[in-house]
Amino acid sequence: MTMTISFRSKHENREVTIMVDSTQNVSGTLQVLAEAGIFPRREYTIRSVRSGRRLMPESNYEESRIYNGDIITLE
Repeated sequence: MTMTISFRSKHENREVTIMVDSTQNVSGTLQVLAEAGIFPRREYTIRSVRSGRRLMPESNYEESRIYNGDIITLE
C-alpha cells in the first residue's frame, strides 16, 4: 500500500513529504533521499513523532507501525 509520510531532520532543519510503499525498508528510503541530495548520508537516530518509538532502519513501515500521515524525525 502506498502512503504519504514526512521526514524531518533536526541536523539540516529540513522536512520533506514523500510517498512510499508500506513494505519498503526505512533504510531504503533514507538511501534514496541521500542519493537525491535531500539529506546527507549519515547515521541517524530515527523516531516516529506519533509514538515516540525509535525505528530500526532494516524494518519496513508496516513492521514499524508507521501509518499514512506520520512524521519521522532524523536525529
